[in-house]
Amino acid sequence: MSDPSPQPGENGKKTRSLSERLSSPGLTVGLLFLLAVVSVAGTVFPQGEAARGLLSRLDPGAAALVGLLQLDDIYHSFWFAALGALMAVSLVFCIHKRRIWKRTRLFLIHGGVLALLAGALLSRLFGIEAYIEIPAGMTVERIFSGEDGRPLDLGFQVRCDGFHFDQYESGMPKEYRSELTFLRDSEPVRKASLLVNHPVSFDGFTFYQSDFRTVLKAGLTVHGGGRTDRYEVVEGGGFDLPGGSGTLSVHVLAVVEDFMNLGPAVKLLVQSPEGCRNLYVLRNIGRFREIVPDLYERYPSFDPDSLAPWRFELAELDATPVTGLMVNRDPGAPVAAGGASVLMAGILLTWVAGSGRTRRTRGRHAGEEPLPMEGKE
Repeated sequence: MSDPSPQPGENGKKTRSLSERLSSPGLTVGLLFLLAVVSVAGTVFPQGEAARGLLSRLDPGAAALVGLLQLDDIYHSFWFAALGALMAVSLVFCIHKRRIWKRTRLFLIHGGVLALLAGALLSRLFGIEAYIEIPAGMTVERIFSGEDGRPLDLGFQVRCDGFHFDQYESGMPKEYRSELTFLRDSEPVRKASLLVNHPVSFDGFTFYQSDFRTVLKAGLTVHGGGRTDRYEVVEGGGFDLPGGSGTLSVHVLAVVEDFMNLGPAVKLLVQSPEGCRNLYVLRNIGRFREIVPDLYERYPSFDPDSLAPWRFELAELDATPVTGLMVNRDPGAPVAAGGASVLMAGILLTWVAGSGRTRRTRGRHAGEEPLPMEGKE
């Protein structure tokens, strides 16, 4: 077996000096303690959305410093990741330099901590925290990142078949429950009831019941191209229409119950290869034209035929519940759970071995007589 002790030579001495420092148990323990302190700070100092109120009360210089050091998002900060990476490197050097793989208990402890760090890294790089709202009876296939609000494709569809809200006699919320259907290529695959504290998982994503609200749902009828289509839309929703020179993307900006005392209306933003334009669809458009006969000439955005060959009509408005769901994907969770199990096994073995040594030592100090020889009476 080769001698791991330092050998003469300036270059070799520098390399071994760095290796010795990285494999030092003191460094590993110090980094672990520092990570623990920072984690406690992360629970005390408001993080994410909760930190916005505090930042608004700070002077611009202090707020800029907090943002630069990412103190309002500690667990995603560059320096927190650097501490974890340095600790992982220290553990690898410690395992190799001190031949810990030959000592089962220590190897389990070091390997378990490494697995925990690997799980945290996977969660940081590939984890998703998002939010979606699904009106009852409607289907979505995109979620919106909680960090920057960017849309993310799920790879499947989620339909809210119904929403149920129960109250106690006092009026306090008792239970709210979403009835969900998961679909692939518009074909139902699974049905599930989603309740508070009872999440549902599908295809690597976990859905949590978050909140609910009531919104207006509009029935839009679109004529054109030899066909008639009906769409049920809410504020923030939309649909696509095939256009002569490309696809028309229709986004619902607002659903109004009473527009200028003229009744229900929907405000749309229509995107096409030629650009964007607004379109107001009123159910009582005839009444509006009686008041302003040259309405379409003065305000083309009120003309339901202005997007030929399509013509838009508004039917009715209905109040409908919208369920709010938190969506999470954490690929590092199984790795971290496995690492925690390995770490606990190493700690348990160390404790059992230490207890055995303590009992033997106490026995010798108490002057126990040796066991009699076999066959001796």
